[in-house]
Amino acid sequence: MNSNVNNKLNHGDINKHSNFIGLAEDLFVMYGEEQNEKMHRHYWYQLLIPTNKLEINGEITEGQVLIGSYIDHIVHSDSKILSLLIKPESDIGRRIKYYYFQKEPIINFDNPQLDQQVKTFSKDVTVENIQKVATLVLHQLLSDTSPANKPDSRITKMINYIQSNHIQDLSYQDFMSSVFLSKSHLANLFKKEMDIPVMKYLTWKKLIFASKNLAASNKTITEVAHQYGFSDAAHFSRVFKENFGTSPKRIFQSKHKTSISFMFL
Repeated sequence: MNSNVNNKLNHGDINKHSNFIGLAEDLFVMYGEEQNEKMHRHYWYQLLIPTNKLEINGEITEGQVLIGSYIDHIVHSDSKILSLLIKPESDIGRRIKYYYFQKEPIINFDNPQLDQQVKTFSKDVTVENIQKVATLVLHQLLSDTSPANKPDSRITKMINYIQSNHIQDLSYQDFMSSVFLSKSHLANLFKKEMDIPVMKYLTWKKLIFASKNLAASNKTITEVAHQYGFSDAAHFSRVFKENFGTSPKRIFQSKHKTSISFMFL
C-alpha cells in the first residue's frame, strides 16, 4: 500500500465546514471540507477518502488513509472528503484492527473502487446516497478480512452496562460491581481487550453521547456539557477539540448549514 506524496496543499480558510454528518450506532459519517485546527487523536478508527487529494501530517496523498486509535494527526484538504469514524469494539472495528493495524498506525492505500464510489456520490449528495456509499465503502474495506474474535464476555457485559445506564453518573465502583472484578483486574482486562483505559473510554463515550445530543437537538453546548458530566462548555469544547481537531461550535452551531441525519447501516 502506498500514497502519492507531493507538495503541501493550500490550507485556505480554516473555517471550512462539513456539509453532512451521519450518525449510526457504530459509525459517524462526515462529508465535506476537512480543515483541522490542531493536531488531535481519537479512540475511533478513521477512514478518509478524498475526492481529489488531502494532506495528513504534512504529506499529500490522492489515495485513501486509514488511521488507528489514538494516533496523532492533522488533516487539511481543498476538496471534499468522505470520512468514516468506526467504533473499534464493534465487529467492523475488530476486523479492521486485526487485518490493517498489525504493523503501521496510519495506512495509505489506493483502492480505485473506493475512489470511484466517492467521486460518483459527490455529484449527487443525498442522505440515501451517502448511506449507500458508506455501506459499499465498508464492504470494500472488509472484503479481505476475517470475522474477528468476540471480546471477553465480561467486557461485553460492562459495555452493555454503560449503554443501558445514565453515563454521566457512572463510577469505577459501578463497573466493578457490574462484572464482579477488582479494580486492578478490571483495569488490566479492559485495557487488554479495548486498547484504552476504562475511565478514558468512559470520557470518550460521554463525548460521543454529547455530540449526538448536540446534533439531534437545539440544546446549547453548555446544556449538553452539564448533562454529560463536563464541568462547563469550555471543558467540553477542550476535550472535543483534543479528539476531533476542531471545536463543537464549528460543527454543530456554525452559521453554515450542516445536514445531520441518523442512519442505520
